[in-house]
Amino acid sequence: MRRSATRFEDLVVWQEAHQFVLAAYRFSRTFPRSETYGLASQFRRAAVSIAVESFTIFSLLRKARHPLPAHFEFLMDKKRRHRESR
Repeated sequence: MRRSATRFEDLVVWQEAHQFVLAAYRFSRTFPRSETYGLASQFRRAAVSIAVESFTIFSLLRKARHPLPAHFEFLMDKKRRHRESR
């Protein structure tokens, strides 16, 4: 049985997202110099957004003892954006 997360760093999704960010930065260093401000930057921002989104959702849900419909709409919006980025 898992214990509930008390910090966002306890979330498995955040831990995996953080590892993905580190890997994305390592990988994007191998891109051609001409892509520094193009594809490499976009790739890095996309990777970071996963970790930021998990932190944001965790923060919102921690603040609300009973999550409001707005929180669920926020989550669904994030899910739609994720699908669009595929």
